[in-house]
Amino acid sequence: MKPHARFCIRDNGKAVAIARVIWDHGYAVLIADVIVLPEYQGQGLVRMLMENVIKFIRAQLKPGYRIMASLLAAEEKAEFYKKFGFLERPSEFFGPGMHQWFE
Repeated sequence: MKPHARFCIRDNGKAVAIARVIWDHGYAVLIADVIVLPEYQGQGLVRMLMENVIKFIRAQLKPGYRIMASLLAAEEKAEFYKKFGFLERPSEFFGPGMHQWFE
């Protein structure tokens, strides 16, 4: 199995929404991108992508195993991802999300 998955919604062959998952087959999965072209936003495409991403992740589970899925939501989108069971960071249990640019 590949260490990543890509999901794409097309309109007449044109990619209008994508989601990308990066995974090394360990316990951690990164939902790296969930992007919809501006003119296609508000049509439920992100919900469709996320449903497929979660279905993919759940399909990878083996009995007795756990997978932690992480994503970095834009501040105004955090409430949307909570509907799928994601928790905000920082929280009582987790520190802030962090990043570093390498050039």
